[in-house]
Amino acid sequence: MALVDEWNVTEVDLATDITTISNQPCLVKGVYINVATSAHAVPIMDDTTQKHVIPASATAGNAYAFGPARYETKLIVDPDDSATGKIVITWHELARHA
Repeated sequence: MALVDEWNVTEVDLATDITTISNQPCLVKGVYINVATSAHAVPIMDDTTQKHVIPASATAGNAYAFGPARYETKLIVDPDDSATGKIVITWHELARHA
């Protein structure tokens, strides 16, 4: 697999119960806290497998670097149903060469 040349930046509102960002393999560079999060941790999932967690009560302006970390199937943000706040995920699709 080869990388697509661009990084995507996607804002996720944590009041939405689950957000699928990508339905294919990708890399995640990190997360920026755009609006402070509630007292709920925020799991970042590779389909049903938790890969990273943003801690509860993360303050606006904080950033969490993940590498880039490879997500094999899907990139999903799955906060608690009562979670609030907004995060920005920097991610990158993986593409196959023909």
